[in-house]
Amino acid sequence: MKDVSVEDANNDGKNDIVVCNGFYDTVSLFLWNDTSNWNDRITIKVGDTPLPNDSPYGVYVGDVNNDNLNDIVTANYEANTVSIFLWNNKIGDWEDEITKNVGTGPISIFVGDANNDGYNDIVTANYDSNYISILLWHEESASIIPGYDIFFLLIIIGAISAISIKKFKRNSNKI
Repeated sequence: MKDVSVEDANNDGKNDIVVCNGFYDTVSLFLWNDTSNWNDRITIKVGDTPLPNDSPYGVYVGDVNNDNLNDIVTANYEANTVSIFLWNNKIGDWEDEITKNVGTGPISIFVGDANNDGYNDIVTANYDSNYISILLWHEESASIIPGYDIFFLLIIIGAISAISIKKFKRNSNKI
């Protein structure tokens, strides 16, 4: 296991557990059910390359495409991509994987409004390149699902550590 997130992954109002399995190129989901327990594990394949090659290291559950529904996004270390699984409320399941290229060796991922325009963006900390990648949402290009354009920002190693520390503090406050 590389990373874990506790959020409402399937938009049913109950928190679930989502785990990155880096070596196996999968994400495991443990969905909370109405009998006060978790359902059997659901496994979603990340990437389309032979094992082990994509290596999801980071996972985030949140509204990736600005439709007010939680989605799943992973930072794929070996593939230098993010995988986006959008929730489709009509079918009650996730859409097929969308991949977007980011910097070299993404290990951490966050979804939030990075440029203060009212839309969620995707940010990765890229271990091997000492960059962060910011996938900015653009409403005018939203017909290309998701409507993200890549923007790279050079930062120093210390800033990547700060992102990881901030994420750790954010997650530790939920305990």
